[in-house]
Amino acid sequence: MSAAFVIKRVIKIIGIVLLSLVFVLTAMIAIGEALKDESQLTPWGTGFFIVTSGSMRPEIPVGSLLLVAEVSEDDIREDDVITFFATAGNDIVTHRVREILSENGRKVFITRGDANNTDDPPLEYDRIIGRLLFVVPGSSSFTNTPLSAVYVGIGIMGFGLLMCIWGIISSIRKKADVSDDGVAGGNSDKNFTSDVSGSGDHSS
Repeated sequence: MSAAFVIKRVIKIIGIVLLSLVFVLTAMIAIGEALKDESQLTPWGTGFFIVTSGSMRPEIPVGSLLLVAEVSEDDIREDDVITFFATAGNDIVTHRVREILSENGRKVFITRGDANNTDDPPLEYDRIIGRLLFVVPGSSSFTNTPLSAVYVGIGIMGFGLLMCIWGIISSIRKKADVSDDGVAGGNSDKNFTSDVSGSGDHSS
């Protein structure tokens, strides 16, 4: 077995493993988004959101995909970017913590969008959804609904599944080709031996 063959085999296995991981992760995203509770977080404490306003520009442009994770009250620090329920209705906002105050023994968070000139109304912990983990800028500018995260996840999941199937089929085909070549080579050797023997008998 040549070194080149081993390297190709290892690369293929790594590729299949990575695609399988993508499949599992995107499945978790899609299922988690479907199981969101009133806190807008999945059962494992994370949530995806789509930015629909420019209040956090330039760091977070409109259409960005946000991954937010549950955070305890004591772990929130100034300059953290958090996602929370606005005072009016059930609107969801993602802004930066500018200051943390204490009123009547309770923490109050003062937030503001990076592109805004004024602070938001004081915010208490019970309206905070979570803290920003990472941003994919402009990844979902085609839509303004958080459900797009589900659609994107399902699309990636389907692509990953197809690639896994393709890799398995390709591997099976190559094994079959190698097997056929071996059988053909064995028959060729037998024919060659027979021809040599026949020539010897004829000459005698």
